[in-house]
Amino acid sequence: MSEDIQKHPNIKGDAVFVITRNGRHQYKYHQEYTNRVGRSDSSVWLPGVTTLASHIGSDNFSVGMNWALKQVRESDGDIDAPKRSGTEAREIGEKLHQDIDSFIKNPNAPQAEDNDLFMLWHRELGSHKWVASEQFLVNTQYGYGGTADAISLEPDGFAIWDWKTKSPGYTSRPSELAQITAYALAMESMDHPLTPVKAFIANIMRDGSGIDITPVDISPVGHNAKLFFVGRDMYHALRNAKGGKE
Repeated sequence: MSEDIQKHPNIKGDAVFVITRNGRHQYKYHQEYTNRVGRSDSSVWLPGVTTLASHIGSDNFSVGMNWALKQVRESDGDIDAPKRSGTEAREIGEKLHQDIDSFIKNPNAPQAEDNDLFMLWHRELGSHKWVASEQFLVNTQYGYGGTADAISLEPDGFAIWDWKTKSPGYTSRPSELAQITAYALAMESMDHPLTPVKAFIANIMRDGSGIDITPVDISPVGHNAKLFFVGRDMYHALRNAKGGKE
C-alpha cells in the first residue's frame, strides 16, 4: 500500500511531526523519517477524521437512498444512474481539489482555465493570502488524523478551509462542521505554526451558480468539538463490538 509523507515542525522549532498517509486515508505519526534511519514503529495507523465524523448526524442510509431514488427518477428509471452520478461527482471534487492545491502551491503557474469550478473558486476566493494546502495532521492524544484542504492568513490570524462540491441549495451538515473542527484541534495539539483562529467550509456548487461559505465554531469546548468526540466514541464502540475489525 503506497504512502504519502509530510513533515511539520512545531512553532517552537524543537520537534517535527512526520506524518504518513496510506491509500485508505489512515495516518501515522513517526518520531523520525530519514533515508538512513527510516521510520519508527512508535505509532499505529490512525483513522481519518472523515471516518469518525461519518457517525454524526442524520440517517445517512436514508439520505443516500433518497438521493439514489431521485437519480433513478430523473434518468427515466436507469438503475445505474446513481453510480454514474456518484462517480462523476467524486471526479469533479477531486479535480477541483487538485487545481486549488496546485494554485496555492504555485500561484504563478498556468491556471486551470478549463475547469469552470476552479475559475469560480479563483474569482471568489483566490485573492486570499493562501499559505498552505493539503496539510496532513494528527492528534496523538485522541488518536486520529486528517488532511486540511487549505490555510489562509487573514487580518486576525490563520483560517482553516474545507472545500466541498455540492448541488445548489446545499447547507453544511453537522458532521462536516465537526470534521473541520477536528482538523483545528489536531493543529493545536501539534503546536502547529499555522494553528487557525477560525474556520470556513466553502460549498462550491457543481452547476457553477456560486459558493456558499459557512463559518465554523472551532472552539475546543464548543458544540462542534463535542459532536466530533461523540462520533469518535461511536466509531470505537462499533469497532470494539466487531472485535476490533474495520
